[in-house]
Amino acid sequence: MSTTTTVPVLQARGLSRQFGSVRALHNVDFEVYPGEVTALIGDNGAGKSTLVKALSGNLAVDEGEILFDGTPIDMSNPQVASGLGIETVYQDLALAPHLDPVQNMYLGRELRRPGLAGALGFMKTKDMAVASRAAFDELGATVRSLTSPVGEMSGGQRQAIAIALPRGVR
Repeated sequence: MSTTTTVPVLQARGLSRQFGSVRALHNVDFEVYPGEVTALIGDNGAGKSTLVKALSGNLAVDEGEILFDGTPIDMSNPQVASGLGIETVYQDLALAPHLDPVQNMYLGRELRRPGLAGALGFMKTKDMAVASRAAFDELGATVRSLTSPVGEMSGGQRQAIAIALPRGVR
């Protein structure tokens, strides 16, 4: 438990989820305090992925509640989680190997130019590149090129791309 606060930044109370006759989660409690690094470990089939999906808005629970800064929230989709700063990086990284790092980081949330140009699909490519570089710098990650396809990059560079999130993208 943190010594600076008594309220967890993220808390799950009594989460339960079943898939047919399989009980993936049963009355699970989980807390993360500001400044903590929290690990979720367990055997295969223990419910780790189910819990992560529930906490990131990718899976509804049958029972229980999720709180953010002590306030109950409806974690009904990944956009709600993203708005709170909760992102999930899956083992397969879910990157498009033919796209560059900036395109991957903004995939589905591109910054469009204002007016007709934006309506026609023109994007603020320079703004997205600057924000992406800043996100890598903040993370302390080295990505060799913002314009090379991620499929040509090392595993570590691809992981940095999957983890980094430019400011204002949530």
